Amino acid sequence: MRYYDFIDSKLVKKTPFKKVIKAKLESNKQLSLEEEAREKQKYEIAEELGLLEKVKEYGWSGLTSSETGKIGGIMTQRNRERRIKSIMTGRIPKW
Repeated sequence: MRYYDFIDSKLVKKTPFKKVIKAKLESNKQLSLEEEAREKQKYEIAEELGLLEKVKEYGWSGLTSSETGKIGGIMTQRNRERRIKSIMTGRIPKW
């Protein structure tokens, strides 16, 4: 048995979000608006850090762990700021 067999299935995500996006991109399936926004944000951050050419040439796997960690950290920071801003304005954040 898996650890989440004992928990309400509605509370547990079985597939990480980035794996869902990767599978959809590989199979040429349409991304949701939330998924598109995250991918766009990832590319924008890579461009700001000067890593976009490296990503285009070698793909995301061509980046070092510190480079991908930097991108992930900035994404987390921006998502947190956006969530706080939307809560302050009374809107419910989408993602």
